[in-house]
Amino acid sequence: MIRKNEPDVRSNASILTARRFIASESVDAMTAGQIAHFRRNTLGISQRLFAGLLNVAPQTVHAWEQGGRTPSGMALRLLSIAKMHPETFRALVKSRTGRKRSPGGTS
Repeated sequence: MIRKNEPDVRSNASILTARRFIASESVDAMTAGQIAHFRRNTLGISQRLFAGLLNVAPQTVHAWEQGGRTPSGMALRLLSIAKMHPETFRALVKSRTGRKRSPGGTS
Protein backbone atom coordinates (compact mmCIF):
# COMPACT_ATOMS: atom_id res chain seq x y z
CA MET A 1 0.00 0.00 0.00
CA ILE A 2 1.32 3.48 -0.88
CA ARG A 3 1.12 6.06 1.86
CA LYS A 4 1.07 9.80 1.42
CA ASN A 5 4.47 11.44 1.19
CA GLU A 6 6.17 8.18 0.16
CA PRO A 7 7.58 7.85 -3.34
CA ASP A 8 5.62 5.62 -5.65
CA VAL A 9 8.20 3.05 -6.74
CA ARG A 10 5.75 1.75 -9.33
CA SER A 11 6.21 4.93 -11.35
CA ASN A 12 9.88 4.19 -11.92
CA ALA A 13 10.37 4.46 -15.71
CA SER A 14 12.96 1.67 -15.69
CA ILE A 15 10.34 -0.91 -14.71
CA LEU A 16 8.75 -2.48 -17.76
CA THR A 17 5.09 -3.30 -17.27
CA ALA A 18 2.31 -4.44 -19.54
CA ARG A 19 0.98 -0.91 -19.51
CA ARG A 20 4.26 0.45 -20.86
CA PHE A 21 5.06 -2.35 -23.28
CA ILE A 22 2.75 -3.26 -26.12
CA ALA A 23 3.78 -6.18 -28.29
CA SER A 24 2.66 -6.16 -31.88
CA GLU A 25 -0.95 -7.25 -31.90
CA SER A 26 -0.50 -10.09 -34.32
CA VAL A 27 2.24 -12.35 -35.53
CA ASP A 28 2.50 -13.36 -39.16
CA ALA A 29 1.41 -16.95 -39.60
CA MET A 30 3.91 -19.41 -40.99
CA THR A 31 2.77 -21.81 -43.68
CA ALA A 32 3.29 -25.54 -43.27
CA GLY A 33 6.17 -25.40 -45.73
CA GLN A 34 7.82 -22.49 -43.93
CA ILE A 35 7.73 -24.32 -40.60
CA ALA A 36 9.22 -27.48 -42.10
CA HIS A 37 11.86 -25.50 -44.01
CA PHE A 38 12.84 -23.56 -40.91
CA ARG A 39 13.10 -26.72 -38.81
CA ARG A 40 15.06 -28.73 -41.38
CA ASN A 41 17.20 -26.14 -43.15
CA THR A 42 17.74 -23.41 -40.55
CA LEU A 43 17.93 -25.49 -37.39
CA GLY A 44 18.72 -28.91 -38.84
CA ILE A 45 16.77 -30.83 -36.20
CA SER A 46 14.15 -33.56 -36.02
CA GLN A 47 10.47 -33.00 -35.47
CA ARG A 48 10.81 -34.64 -32.06
CA LEU A 49 13.59 -32.29 -30.91
CA PHE A 50 11.80 -29.25 -32.38
CA ALA A 51 8.64 -30.26 -30.52
CA GLY A 52 10.63 -30.53 -27.30
CA LEU A 53 12.04 -27.04 -27.75
CA LEU A 54 8.54 -25.64 -28.30
CA ASN A 55 7.02 -27.77 -25.52
CA VAL A 56 4.47 -29.37 -27.83
CA ALA A 57 3.87 -32.97 -28.89
CA PRO A 58 5.82 -34.26 -31.91
CA GLN A 59 2.42 -35.03 -33.49
CA THR A 60 1.60 -31.32 -33.27
CA VAL A 61 4.72 -30.35 -35.23
CA HIS A 62 3.92 -33.07 -37.77
CA ALA A 63 0.37 -31.72 -38.14
CA TRP A 64 1.70 -28.16 -38.59
CA GLU A 65 4.12 -29.29 -41.28
CA GLN A 66 1.44 -31.29 -43.09
CA GLY A 67 -1.01 -28.39 -43.00
CA GLY A 68 -3.49 -30.29 -40.82
CA ARG A 69 -3.27 -27.78 -37.98
CA THR A 70 -2.04 -24.25 -37.53
CA PRO A 71 0.05 -23.09 -34.57
CA SER A 72 -1.75 -21.22 -31.80
CA GLY A 73 -1.02 -17.58 -31.03
CA MET A 74 1.55 -18.49 -28.36
CA ALA A 75 3.28 -21.00 -30.62
CA LEU A 76 3.30 -18.47 -33.48
CA ARG A 77 4.93 -15.91 -31.21
CA LEU A 78 7.62 -18.42 -30.22
CA LEU A 79 8.16 -19.44 -33.85
CA SER A 80 8.58 -15.80 -34.87
CA ILE A 81 11.18 -15.30 -32.12
CA ALA A 82 12.95 -18.46 -33.27
CA LYS A 83 13.03 -17.12 -36.84
CA MET A 84 14.50 -13.80 -35.64
CA HIS A 85 17.07 -15.49 -33.37
CA PRO A 86 17.83 -19.00 -34.67
CA GLU A 87 21.18 -18.92 -32.86
CA THR A 88 19.28 -19.05 -29.57
CA PHE A 89 17.47 -22.19 -30.66
CA ARG A 90 20.74 -23.71 -31.88
CA ALA A 91 22.20 -23.06 -28.42
CA LEU A 92 19.19 -24.82 -26.88
CA VAL A 93 19.75 -27.77 -29.21
CA LYS A 94 23.40 -27.91 -28.19
CA SER A 95 22.49 -27.80 -24.49
CA ARG A 96 19.93 -30.60 -24.89
CA THR A 97 21.98 -32.88 -27.10
CA GLY A 98 25.50 -32.03 -25.99
CA ARG A 99 26.56 -31.40 -29.57
CA LYS A 100 26.15 -28.80 -32.24
CA ARG A 101 23.67 -29.57 -34.99
CA SER A 102 24.28 -28.12 -38.41
CA PRO A 103 21.46 -26.92 -40.67
CA GLY A 104 20.40 -29.55 -43.16
CA GLY A 105 20.98 -32.34 -40.62
CA THR A 106 18.48 -35.01 -39.75
CA SER A 107 14.79 -34.35 -40.31
